[in-house]
Amino acid sequence: MNRPDKTEITRLLSLTDKAEIAALHRRAYEIKTSTIGKVVHFRGIVEISNICTKNCFYCGIRRDNANVQRYQMQRDEIITACLWAHEQGYGSVVLQSGERQDDTFSDFITGILQEVRQRSGGELGFTLSLGEQSPETYHRWF
Repeated sequence: MNRPDKTEITRLLSLTDKAEIAALHRRAYEIKTSTIGKVVHFRGIVEISNICTKNCFYCGIRRDNANVQRYQMQRDEIITACLWAHEQGYGSVVLQSGERQDDTFSDFITGILQEVRQRSGGELGFTLSLGEQSPETYHRWF
């Protein structure tokens, strides 16, 4: 399969003829199905907290933004959400929060991962979007 160059990409993105657009969509679908197939994999996301210790100016949940209503899901709520995703056939979930690097938070996440792994028979995968963590913390989780 030849990849289009910049000129060809520009031309394809500028199409206005309905038949040409339909042909482009058909070709894209053919390439997609021949490359990755027709199976859809679901990944859940559990937004466990918007509490953050960092103060990154680009971020809406930064520490000093006083206009954010802060929340932290309870351990059982997170485990229930993860197990629900597993029961629905999701292959993995993302656990996402603001950035914290304290031992209490690390222990909290460790306990959740261990329990969900045990209760799902190790079948549910995880992606963690919890900000920057130390190598020691990362190795505890994986």
